[in-house]
Amino acid sequence: MILTNIDKAHLKLASNLGYINNDDFAHLKARWAKYNEQKHEFGPAYLSLESYFEMEKTSFMLLYSRINSRPIQDEEIINFYNSNQDLFTRADGDKFELAEVVEIIKKRIREEEYLDNVKRISLQYEKQ
Repeated sequence: MILTNIDKAHLKLASNLGYINNDDFAHLKARWAKYNEQKHEFGPAYLSLESYFEMEKTSFMLLYSRINSRPIQDEEIINFYNSNQDLFTRADGDKFELAEVVEIIKKRIREEEYLDNVKRISLQYEKQ
């Protein structure tokens, strides 16, 4: 497996945030090996390195969206809702009310922030 600049940026950001101790490939492989050695009540007993890393990147983003302390302003929530109303449409075409989806919107805003940080960090690798 060859890490892309985006992959390296995910690892660098996770390391900077304290989610992992080291952002190098050897430590990724060690975390993967440890995962595959453990017994799992839920999920697959074995993952390929690529699958493990996808799971890890997703967990970084979810962790960031859950513990990020920056308050999301009402204006940001309203703007996100208005720009993404297709995401908040019921099967019969009715729209969810803003009050019903505020927590989802906050999570999505934080996920976008996380991915923006990953993109910003990846630019550093492109300059090398």
